Amino acid sequence: MKPFLKNYALIVLTFIFYNTFLAQESKTQLQAILLENIDKYDLTQKDIQSWEITDNHKDNSLDINYYYLTQTYNNLPIHNAISVIAIKDQKMFLTANNFIANLEQKIETSTASISAKEAIISAANALDLAFTGEIKAKKTEKNHQVFSAKGLSKEDINARLKLFLTANERIKIVWDLDIYQLNQKHWWNVQIDAQTGALLNKTDWVAHCNIRSGSHKGHNHALKASSSTPAPPSSVLGASYNVFAIPVESPNHGLRSIVVDPENLSASPYGWHDTDGTPGAEHTNTFGNNVYASEDRADLDQIGYAPDGGTTLNFDFPLDLTLQPQANEDAVITNLFYMNNIMHDVWYNYGFDESSGNFQKNNYGNGGLGDDHVFAQAQDGGGTNNANFATPPDGNNPVMQMYLWSAPSPEYLTVNSPSTVNGQYTSIPANFGPAIPSTPITADLVMYDDNTANPLEACSPAVNGSALNNKIAIIRRGTCSFVDKVANAEAAGALAVIIVNNVGGTITMGGTDPGIGIPSISVTQVDGEALITEIQNGATINATIVDASPVPLDGDFDNGIIAHEYGHGISNRLTGGASNSSCLNNREQMGEGWSDWFALMLTIEPGDQPEDIRGIGTYATGEPTNGGGIRPRPYSTDFNINEATYAITNNTGAISRPHGIGFVWATMLWDLTWALVDKHGMDPDVYNGSGGNNIAMHLVIQGLKLQGCNPGFIDGRDAIIQADQLLYGGENTCLIWEVFANRGLGYSADQGSNDSRTDQTEAFDLPPYIGTTYGTETISACGSYIWPTNNQEYTASGTYDEYLLNANGCDSIVTLNLTLNTPSSSTISEEVCNSYTWPANGQTYVSSGTYTETLTATNGCDSIVTLNLTVNNQSTSSSITENVCESFTWSANSQTYTSSGTFVENLTSVNGCDSIVTLNLTVNTPSSSTISEEVCNSYTWPANGQTYMSSGTYSETLTATNGCDSTVTLNLTVGSTITNAINENACENFTWPVNGQTYTTSGTYTETLNTINGCDSIITLNLTVNNDISLSEVEEVCGRYTWPVNGQTYTESGIYTEEFTTAAGCDSSITLNLSVSNIDAQVIIDFDDKTLKTASGYANYQWVDCKNGFTPIIGETNATFSPTENGSYAVIINNGNCADTSACTNINILDVENLIKNEIKVYPNPTNGWVKIDFMENLNGSTLKVFDITGKLVQQLNIQDQKQVQFHLEGETGIYILEISTINNSIYRKKLKKLQ
Repeated sequence: MKPFLKNYALIVLTFIFYNTFLAQESKTQLQAILLENIDKYDLTQKDIQSWEITDNHKDNSLDINYYYLTQTYNNLPIHNAISVIAIKDQKMFLTANNFIANLEQKIETSTASISAKEAIISAANALDLAFTGEIKAKKTEKNHQVFSAKGLSKEDINARLKLFLTANERIKIVWDLDIYQLNQKHWWNVQIDAQTGALLNKTDWVAHCNIRSGSHKGHNHALKASSSTPAPPSSVLGASYNVFAIPVESPNHGLRSIVVDPENLSASPYGWHDTDGTPGAEHTNTFGNNVYASEDRADLDQIGYAPDGGTTLNFDFPLDLTLQPQANEDAVITNLFYMNNIMHDVWYNYGFDESSGNFQKNNYGNGGLGDDHVFAQAQDGGGTNNANFATPPDGNNPVMQMYLWSAPSPEYLTVNSPSTVNGQYTSIPANFGPAIPSTPITADLVMYDDNTANPLEACSPAVNGSALNNKIAIIRRGTCSFVDKVANAEAAGALAVIIVNNVGGTITMGGTDPGIGIPSISVTQVDGEALITEIQNGATINATIVDASPVPLDGDFDNGIIAHEYGHGISNRLTGGASNSSCLNNREQMGEGWSDWFALMLTIEPGDQPEDIRGIGTYATGEPTNGGGIRPRPYSTDFNINEATYAITNNTGAISRPHGIGFVWATMLWDLTWALVDKHGMDPDVYNGSGGNNIAMHLVIQGLKLQGCNPGFIDGRDAIIQADQLLYGGENTCLIWEVFANRGLGYSADQGSNDSRTDQTEAFDLPPYIGTTYGTETISACGSYIWPTNNQEYTASGTYDEYLLNANGCDSIVTLNLTLNTPSSSTISEEVCNSYTWPANGQTYVSSGTYTETLTATNGCDSIVTLNLTVNNQSTSSSITENVCESFTWSANSQTYTSSGTFVENLTSVNGCDSIVTLNLTVNTPSSSTISEEVCNSYTWPANGQTYMSSGTYSETLTATNGCDSTVTLNLTVGSTITNAINENACENFTWPVNGQTYTTSGTYTETLNTINGCDSIITLNLTVNNDISLSEVEEVCGRYTWPVNGQTYTESGIYTEEFTTAAGCDSSITLNLSVSNIDAQVIIDFDDKTLKTASGYANYQWVDCKNGFTPIIGETNATFSPTENGSYAVIINNGNCADTSACTNINILDVENLIKNEIKVYPNPTNGWVKIDFMENLNGSTLKVFDITGKLVQQLNIQDQKQVQFHLEGETGIYILEISTINNSIYRKKLKKLQ
């Protein structure tokens, strides 16, 4: 990365050019809108008369100009006092104001009393940073200096004079410094009081996004790029990458796929491997205009290995997630390169482009400062379970560091079948024999049998060796040692052994036998007995024993985390202007929320629903895809899943800062996204789509630009509403208000101070101008109807709604109640005698036929009526014959007949003509019968030919020739031969209730019984008779011993006994003979003798040099050690089977010499605090330093033309070293002792 100073100069030149080019009329307009708003923000005209434009860019796709104005006083900028002005369609909007009101009354002074160099020393002391070497000025300009301090800061230190508003509303002059720690853990931006040297404010630009800790700001690394592989001069097209392509979030969410030329040409017009702005790639590895992705396992913070795709840019590398992460580094770095480029290209299309401060090496002449592509470090060795992103000002390289995440603990035993017991089982490997192999051992489980009273305990040679050969033996704990059991199983040919505990919980099997060659594990009593029972019931259990220790999970495969980290860069560059990286440091800032939302937006999959559970980082944390992730709740619009509202940000116990605060903000943004999708639909095109998801992406990016420095939730909400006004004319204003109000960020909500996270007030109300209006129309029409409201034609009756938008983007709902009448047709039939007069037309018809008439209804629709007419002219007679069962109801007269006979009825039909009907009736009666059968095993019923295997009542319905049903019922009793087996475990003896006999030995016993139907019943008893047992264990340990039998920890030698009852109910006991040894490895310093001492009486001592890799110091093997030079030392003590190493002790009391002691007097010594120093002559240009015994600088004073110095010795009671360096390089050192 190039020095920051170079880019600072570019910033200055840019704004000199801009201010020269900016028309006076435009400056006047900016001043005018500030003047319009002075009452709104309680400003005075003096407050707004002095300002400078620190950032300005135009969003060309949206035609919006953004200006970031920084308030100044006496030509000094005021830290983060920034107002934001947007111009669209020749209209100006003051979207945020951080100008300080009543500025002059708050100014204390605008003149510095200490130098920039002194401010750097004060900052180092305040930050507790020890440093060596010089602080050299490299460049000095008005109010800005650059220093090199290689012993303090990895980068040059920029020192700028600014003004700073304190918490008590006073404005002080400060030195604004950025110090990048040598260990790169923090990049501090601090404000040092230029009058007193006190630290007033600090911002850490390092973002640690593991949610457990860390502040929001990123940090930058000075990375020196090694030469990348140059591409051939000809253009290279068709670049392909085998990656987890969006919207796939991680390996848990989907498979890799090969994407070809995935770049977006608006954002990356020359592809992802270009850096010179001409067709053709300049690089064939994972380096291009937007990102340089490489590994940094050694945490060297420089460009490491980067995979090469060759001249065809083919980045298709193998991936095996069962291997260690380093084995997959090509695939890993390719995925990291891909996702960084995706983030660049997607958000470029929404306004994060060159002029607004995005990350590109070559800005292709589109404004902004280039040479600031991302350095993305895969498998970074600087930490675990974390990731971070550094965001320096525009023109300086951001750095993304992706770490490995700890894998879950392995399970050694997996039962493959049967399904009744399959799955993984908790198991513990033995402390003897070979380790559990990484090559799976798969075989059937076989119970050990030594034909003793307890055959499963394997205390004797097996009698079922052939069955155990090449199988996994399952054995119960008890009677003999674990070593004996495993040795017996190995002798029988077993591949491995499973020991089943005989008490609750797990146990670690101890013992020693170097001759054992098969692995063994123990399982709990509950799990093991379940497996034994399954085998005893006849099942064949197949299992696998393997050390499939899960490898660490690689965050470089979690696209959600990559997007989250990159999102920090977006929010930092856009808030407050691209040249300011310190606008998201307040306590209510929502940086983590925007980053979570960026990750969610690029991993929405087809079919996703707003209520779905979306956790952040589920892959890296080893959770399922619907896991909760690393936030207090997963993201979901369902309040039963995520109930967070604005007020929860006050809960410091449940909601952390900044991650918890950001979680609440992202919850609101996620709700807003789905509300917009519900209104506008979902568009899978994340670059140029027009769906609700695309609208949300536009609103958030522009909202970041419009909000002020150090925003709170209200500021963020209002910026999004303002963005909707600028982009969509307020079309979505009502919806936006409703979404935020639903989560407590309504019209009356109050964020309090944006630098407090405990003074928020939530509200769920809407502004008075927000609401929904309603209207209703009722229409009756014929055929169809065209509704003027929406110009749609309707062809069916119904209720229809039309949603319109008022000026505020709120719904206006008009309801149409529509009745549609259609031309109808109907038919009537008439049967008459002689003639018929039709009322429809008044005509009389005397003959049968079909006649029609057309009528007109009141609604104007025609109605056609058809008449089917039958004209009868004489009487008729007829007869019917019926053969029925039990009774018959004659429809001619509705009478019921129960006996046979001939019946006559004279009828008059509806047409008035007589009709004689005769009924010839035969009435029959039904029958039923029942039979009973008692058989053994089965019965075939002749009535239907069916065979029955079980007892019951069965019916068969037969039809007789007379038409009546005949029902036959079978009462059937079926007996069967019964075979049954029972298993019993007993202590000492067992009495079998079946035959009353008592058994004292294990065995298999059978009893045959006879049932009442003559079927035999055979019962088998599998009996195991157990006896009382006792065990003993001897252990020699160092310090302490935790006994697996009862989980207790012992620190003293002794004999301990634990009694328990076996599964068979037999009393058992185990005795522990324990010997505990201890070592006291504490080291003390004898300051008088300048000697390190430790406890005496141990067997062996060896003093070592801590700062030289714990190298042994030759000859120093006693309990005391007198070092010959200052340093850090420790002692290694061995005594019997115990060994311990002391903590490293720093000593800095040697060579305290008084080179000019005749010229300097120090008193009193010892002292209670105040110290006086007299000199024989005036000292000028000398430096006084005080160090503690570890060498840490405690105090420093400058001596200018003085014969006496008096100071108060800070710090606690102890020994200190006084050092005075004179202008002629003479050095005086003196040991000081401070009393209580």
